[in-house]
Amino acid sequence: MIVKFIHSTIHKLLKLGLSDVVGINQPGTVTQDLYLQGGTPPAYASSKSKHHAKPALLLARGVTTATAAGNVTVHLKLTKHGRGKLKTAGRVKATLVTTLRTSGGQRLSLGRRTVSLH
Repeated sequence: MIVKFIHSTIHKLLKLGLSDVVGINQPGTVTQDLYLQGGTPPAYASSKSKHHAKPALLLARGVTTATAAGNVTVHLKLTKHGRGKLKTAGRVKATLVTTLRTSGGQRLSLGRRTVSLH
């Protein structure tokens, strides 16, 4: 569950990155990927459109490890291609994908959220 998404602008994202608070019910590694809308994120590509789907551009990624259940802060850092795309953009719509990998190795999807940056 995404508890709180701290409001950010493209300028703040370029300078400082982005922080997000995520609530989890078990210990593990929380990964957040920020994809540019207009493509298909790799985890959600369907088998029918796999060969024809345009892959989504990964703008930023953040990973943090939690030793116990509760709220954790994930700090997202821009990728090289994401930084180049955002430097020239005026307004961007993106999708934030959150996953939890438990200590037992299971991958749990904590949901997707649409983010608008300006």
